[in-house]
Amino acid sequence: MPPDNVQAVMDLLDRFMDALNRHDAARMDACLHFPHVRLAEGRVRVYAQPGENPMDLFDRLREQDGWEHSAWDSRRVAQEGPDKIHVDVRYTRYRDDGSTIGTYDSSTSQPWPTAAGGFRRDRASAPNATRRR
Repeated sequence: MPPDNVQAVMDLLDRFMDALNRHDAARMDACLHFPHVRLAEGRVRVYAQPGENPMDLFDRLREQDGWEHSAWDSRRVAQEGPDKIHVDVRYTRYRDDGSTIGTYDSSTSQPWPTAAGGFRRDRASAPNATRRR
């Protein structure tokens, strides 16, 4: 794929992370294609339309772990073709004192040529995550 398409995907990932850190569910939804498929915690979830993702996420993260923000550690194009791209990502969740909650691996898939439009699906491998309390 042309570098500008790859850059569009990286920009999309940045917009998603910014929306997450601002607790902005509508902007997070704007970064997703629907239906959106999420594979995490041994379960498959399908969100048919914006607003279906349970957005108590922010409260749960703060209450359970003292979460303040997350940041990308790495983003690597794992596979790309004429109609889609797969990106492996690693991110870390942080508390407000800067200490690490955990580091997580995930994978996203976006179709071309609308990669800037949103993630089609994502897979999180949180059970294999490095968590610190």
